[in-house]
Amino acid sequence: MVICGADSHTVMAGALGCFASGMGSTDILALLLTGEVLLSIPGSIRIDFEGAMPEWLFGKDLALEIIRQLGEGGAVDLALEYRDGTASGLTMDSRFAIANMAVEAGATNGVFVPDDTLRGYLAERDGAAGPLPGFEAAWLVPDAGAAYVRHLRIDTGALRPLVALPGDLGRIVAAGDAEPRPVQQVFIGSCAGGRLEDLAAAARVLRGRRVAPGVRLVVTPASQAVFHACLRNGIFEVLSEAGAMITNSSCGACGGIDKGLLGAGEVCVSTSNRNFRGRMGSPDGLIYLASPLTAAAAAVTGRICDPLDVLDDRALPRRGDTRPARIAGELT
Repeated sequence: MVICGADSHTVMAGALGCFASGMGSTDILALLLTGEVLLSIPGSIRIDFEGAMPEWLFGKDLALEIIRQLGEGGAVDLALEYRDGTASGLTMDSRFAIANMAVEAGATNGVFVPDDTLRGYLAERDGAAGPLPGFEAAWLVPDAGAAYVRHLRIDTGALRPLVALPGDLGRIVAAGDAEPRPVQQVFIGSCAGGRLEDLAAAARVLRGRRVAPGVRLVVTPASQAVFHACLRNGIFEVLSEAGAMITNSSCGACGGIDKGLLGAGEVCVSTSNRNFRGRMGSPDGLIYLASPLTAAAAAVTGRICDPLDVLDDRALPRRGDTRPARIAGELT
């Protein structure tokens, strides 16, 4: 399928194996009037994820690593083609985060090569035992012998949690190497960081703990489906007990709309996708982009740090487990 949207992060749908791209209002108007769109065929950058994915690494970390290697805008007029060769497989929530930030590298679109993980996700989502007859033939898959502009191989087992420093996406460093600056706000939300996996990871870090004095923790689920899931499985209970402010599902603070805008001089660690000056409020605010685990660690410590410094066995996320472990045991 070809999906076109007025939001630049329409590219997130590439995690479902389709061509998805954001467009300007004029192109969208023409598309609505004619049902057609004129697109040049982009060259492709192939990105292979390899190795054993650590439990503390997330799709946001991989998205930042791609931008670190390509540079902000390093994929302008190109497509990013992702292949999951990790030992345990990337979760769909991580894939959504990675595809979402293809546009931050300047790409026209980002697409995951379809595999069993996607097939299982669609079957569960659609309540079917498998794809509809003939559906397999409709997958968007690479041609045999396809040519690529560039080929990246990312060893996920060799990566540490990353952060993007304020102002642009051209400066990405390991979280442990960032200045341990005090933070005033942590935002866990947006289409790139407010999915069930993200909120569950934050809950595992925060269970039995409190948000550091002077820190606002704003949690904004990416959708109503995520909101209701967090109500059912106790994630909101854990986050609320830790001192989080939980909002309705929306873009919220990510686009500087509402519910967590930054004041002058405030520092925010955010799981969103952009850290431009003024993006989340005051142009004098500073935005660090990070994974939900790194953001939750900042909420607990009140500073930017490597989340591995605050993790213990009870807080260690389990890949694909979206239940927040509690001191007395697991929630159902």
